Amino acid sequence: MPELPNAISDGIKMRITLLLFTILLSSCVQTPKLIIPNAGRDEIFTKFVNPVTDKYNLAKLREISLPDDDLEIRVWRSSFEIDGFILKRTADIWSAVAIKEINCKKFGDYFGDKIYELGKFKLSTPKSGWDNTWQKLANVGIIDLPYSYYIPMIDEGSYMMETNIDGIYQLRFYGEKEKSQEAEKMRKIGEIIAAEFGLYNFKVGSLCLEK
Repeated sequence: MPELPNAISDGIKMRITLLLFTILLSSCVQTPKLIIPNAGRDEIFTKFVNPVTDKYNLAKLREISLPDDDLEIRVWRSSFEIDGFILKRTADIWSAVAIKEINCKKFGDYFGDKIYELGKFKLSTPKSGWDNTWQKLANVGIIDLPYSYYIPMIDEGSYMMETNIDGIYQLRFYGEKEKSQEAEKMRKIGEIIAAEFGLYNFKVGSLCLEK
């Protein structure tokens, strides 16, 4: 019965070969490195946003390497506290989430006939549909909005936007009353978010007006 030991030996050799090939292949496949220009500004931003993302178990966007064609954009609206809007495209499927932390009652901006619930909420399809809404945002410049060097005080009313697109993470600050072209575009982005998703806090002058 010399054939049987030889067959077992050949089988072991085959398994070892496959194992070595798998190890070699896995060592060649590397997670794409996320590019983070202007990373030094993160400290100001993360001081205020990290507690919110941690509260809702959200991964840090600047630490995520997304597959090709996927994207994630987070827009934060601050006024003493922070509201968030998160837009994602994963495998060609769109989704959006709202985070509401601005307590209108706490700061005396709340009117008795208004309701503003706090928490994290999954948003429905926008009024114009996903593709049309994305096109509106893209036309305003949400992908390539010019970098702003303005750093507003967190309590004066401001926008902060994170984008993770095409392997590049960008962080931008815009003051609510900042007089610049990029800030004006950011305010238009806020208006689109407010109109399409009913998140009125993202429109300048509409704080705590959601019914």
